[in-house]
Amino acid sequence: MNLQTEIQPLGVALPGERPDDLLRRDAAAAYLRRRYCIGSRQHLMNLAWRDDGPRYRKIGAIVVYRRGDLDAWVASRASPLIDPSEPVERCSTYPTGHAGAPLGEPEHAASAA
Repeated sequence: MNLQTEIQPLGVALPGERPDDLLRRDAAAAYLRRRYCIGSRQHLMNLAWRDDGPRYRKIGAIVVYRRGDLDAWVASRASPLIDPSEPVERCSTYPTGHAGAPLGEPEHAASAA
């Protein structure tokens, strides 16, 4: 899978897809996987149960998602654009592990110092 050619920028519709298209939960999960490499039917069910997922509608007992609502939900959770050419501010202190040992070092290495 070539992610550079298959994943489109947020908010850009793919050919033949409209934001108002209604998708059943299985199709919505497949859309999220194909477009953003995230999601599953079970994940969407869990998010709906926790009131933390994309907006959805019910037609009788059938849950449907608007394609545009799925895109908006992903965009709302995306981090700001990260420019790898800009320097990153680093912490001057590092978290410690068990018994004050820096993470990644065994406990006996910290006590031997």
